[in-house]
Amino acid sequence: MPVSCSRGGALSSDAAVDPNILQCFPTAANAEACWAAVAPATLLCLLHPWSHSLTLVKADSNAGKTMPPAHPRPIGLLLTDGENCQLRDGGAWSAPAAEPSWTGYYWCSGGHYIFAPDNQPGSDGLNHSAPLWRAEVGTWTGKLRSIGVRTAYYVGTAS
Repeated sequence: MPVSCSRGGALSSDAAVDPNILQCFPTAANAEACWAAVAPATLLCLLHPWSHSLTLVKADSNAGKTMPPAHPRPIGLLLTDGENCQLRDGGAWSAPAAEPSWTGYYWCSGGHYIFAPDNQPGSDGLNHSAPLWRAEVGTWTGKLRSIGVRTAYYVGTAS
C-alpha cells in the first residue's frame, strides 16, 4: 500500500530544516522524512536517522511544496551515554508511571524512551535551557533520569 503525504495538503517533516521535505502516513511506514523522486508517485525516504541511504517508497502522489516548521524536532539524538534515540512518529504510547501527565517523544536503542510534559505545543521533549541539552530518559515503569544530548540530527536537502 502506498504512503500518503498529502492529508489535506502536503505536510512538512517535523525534522525538516529545508523546504519540500515531507512527512507521510501511515505512521507505521516510518516515513518521517521524504523527498519527491523523479518517477511519478515515488519518494525517497530516510527511514532511520543513522542510515546512510534513502529508501524508494511508493506514494499516492508526489505531494506538494512545503516549508519547514518554525521549530523543527531532531529526527535522531545521540545521548551522552551512547544511546541513539529516534523521533516518535505517531502511535499510541502510555505515559510513564513516574510522570503520568507526560508523553513519549523518542524511542531509544537501549529500550528506553524520552519523556516530557505533554502540554507544551511545539516542544521536542528536550530541555534547551543550557548549552548541553538534557532529556528525561526511562521506561514505562521506574524513575526517569536526566541525560545530556551529545548530537541532535535534523533533515535537510543537499545543494
